[in-house]
Amino acid sequence: MSDEWWAYTKLDKDYKHSVVKHKRKEYVRGDVYTNTIEGAWSHLKRSMMGTYHRPSKEHLSKYCAEFEFTYNTRKKTPMAKFNQIIDKNLIRVGYTDIVGT
Repeated sequence: MSDEWWAYTKLDKDYKHSVVKHKRKEYVRGDVYTNTIEGAWSHLKRSMMGTYHRPSKEHLSKYCAEFEFTYNTRKKTPMAKFNQIIDKNLIRVGYTDIVGT
């Protein structure tokens, strides 16, 4: 689902793609809407400005990965989140593994 921005026009070649037309004041059409993704972007921007202030470009993908996990697990209990993190971390990762130097 997306709005009518021109860059999204070719998405339907590879994906099931539905469009809402914000220019026509259309924001919801049945189960087609962009509110969820717009909310996610808004949370990411506020997180960057409010928590990290000036994230480095070098580590931006890691900030985004942290946000993605937090957003995707927002309805889980803290214990469920903790268990999910522990289940994924069966190996020790050092600082040099993360930054590559």
